[in-house]
Amino acid sequence: MTTPHTDEGDQDIREYIEANWTHIALIDDEGAEETRIDIEEDSRAEFVSDAADNPLTIEVEVEGSDSDIDVPTTLERSELYKTDSGGDEMSGDDFAEGSAEIGSEADTLIVTHDIEQPEIE
Repeated sequence: MTTPHTDEGDQDIREYIEANWTHIALIDDEGAEETRIDIEEDSRAEFVSDAADNPLTIEVEVEGSDSDIDVPTTLERSELYKTDSGGDEMSGDDFAEGSAEIGSEADTLIVTHDIEQPEIE
């Protein structure tokens, strides 16, 4: 027989995610990783909610002038990882609008990645 987590258990899981899923990758329209950003070390990414909140939300802001962004590029998805390269995808989030193009160095893209734990119905 399975039993549900308590609210405290769900918050503990979100705390683990916040502490360990430390890299967010932006994926292009061909399924290739455009860049992987360290959420703790790179000022372009941050958790904008904390473990007490559900969903746990990460926000990333990239510009066409960033050295790790090819111009032009079309991005469609963000993925979370525990490592700066390789590893298993921990969470994936397709862009709500389908895709976003960075067509010039002047373009800015803000990506919001939500992690629901437990899943909100």
